[in-house]
Amino acid sequence: MQKTYILNRAVKFNITNLADQDVQDFLEFHFNCSKGIRAHMVNLINSESIDIFRSNSQYLHVNDLDGRKSHCEMIKYDILGFRELVKNLGMEHCQIKYTRGLIQYITDRILSYVNRNKREIRKGSKKISFPVVKKKEIQLKNQMVDLDFKNNTLNLIVFTNKDPQGRSLKLIFDPDKSFLAHKNGLGSSKCKLFGGNLILRRHVFVACTSEEKNFSYEPVGSIGMDINKTAESFITFSQPINGKSIFTKPEEIINIEEELKKLNNKLNSRFKKGRKVLKTGERPFNSKVARPLRKKVKKLHVTHVNLINSFLREVGIIDFVKDNNLLLCLDGVKCGQSLGTFGQDKINPFLIKECENKSIPFILPPTKNTSRRCAACNHVNKKSRATQSNFQCVQCGHKDHADINASKNTARIGLFLYNELENNNVKLAVRIEMIENHFKEFNPPTKNKKTTIKVPKLGKKHLKVPTKAKAKKTNQSELILDFS
Repeated sequence: MQKTYILNRAVKFNITNLADQDVQDFLEFHFNCSKGIRAHMVNLINSESIDIFRSNSQYLHVNDLDGRKSHCEMIKYDILGFRELVKNLGMEHCQIKYTRGLIQYITDRILSYVNRNKREIRKGSKKISFPVVKKKEIQLKNQMVDLDFKNNTLNLIVFTNKDPQGRSLKLIFDPDKSFLAHKNGLGSSKCKLFGGNLILRRHVFVACTSEEKNFSYEPVGSIGMDINKTAESFITFSQPINGKSIFTKPEEIINIEEELKKLNNKLNSRFKKGRKVLKTGERPFNSKVARPLRKKVKKLHVTHVNLINSFLREVGIIDFVKDNNLLLCLDGVKCGQSLGTFGQDKINPFLIKECENKSIPFILPPTKNTSRRCAACNHVNKKSRATQSNFQCVQCGHKDHADINASKNTARIGLFLYNELENNNVKLAVRIEMIENHFKEFNPPTKNKKTTIKVPKLGKKHLKVPTKAKAKKTNQSELILDFS
């Protein structure tokens, strides 16, 4: 039985009637409602009627009720004046999901700032910054759009049938200028309606799709990979690709990464000097100087992505995997911000996208102990990897290049998980537990040892807490107290 995977892609509709009067009237109505809801939320937060720290995207925490209420409940039971707000904004004949979506959007914008600056806001060094409603895009998160492909229209279900003005909104799109390759994934099995974003500057409506698809073949084997920070062994594979297992990082990619590191260090120096966090008046440069630096970093990341994608195409890993009916086992290495980018954050997204587009079986297994585990006997010991490039098992004596040994472990673990799992959407914690249970027979837990602690002859009353603390450090060992 072939395994399935979820293909998430975007569909883009090129809208041609944004200048129509009915569309412009709706845009004006939408932004007026957004500003009204924003003003109401500002008043509720400033008056401490709502605890924003205990609220989330779906619920608002009402202090007087000491509990959370959904947006629909706030309107239905007129809590904190939400029903009156809807009436004053002229939204009483709008679909409830449209009203709920607007409140949710404003709440998300506020929470985004609060979560980033929670510590400073609680200390009082910062105030809550409320979002400014800009006429850039319209977010229709809920299922409010119906596709009429025969007439090339998107019907926005915003108003109810009881609307006295009989308002209805249709967006006309040009199929020749639109990207509709994944339109069959719009909506769900329960509802054909979908949501999306209307980007006004580009005249584009973007919607996300989700399809369940089958891999094109059942793999006969697997190939693993290992990503490293060292340029000499940038990417290593468990078996040779066109006669080569270890691939070095191209010089142009190294130069881009060095430039990115310098710019990021300069941007970080604006906020910190050593361990000291700099306040506003102490910072070496302001946001006006930082803004062009951030734009340059963004452009360099785009260049970095293109160079790595070109490098992976030259390596030919995707074609090799498909031609040999293999399972591609990716390296899920993750590093902190202090290490910066060395390509690890851009390799997997490209390979996953290529595999999904070509229905090639792939998996992202956990990387725990892949560099310490022996590919021959499965024994795990950090002493087996004496240097960066040399691996010699302390138990069986197996020798190999350390990165090739790690990629072989990734290949074996990935194939094991692929055969055991029903699909490719199982959580990481479940995968780690399956691997640990699978390799438990090769690395049994150490047996309980008897530990004797010498106690002075002053008597049992002098047995104090430090002695008990020493006893706790032994791993589930049997404790014998010797008072001789």
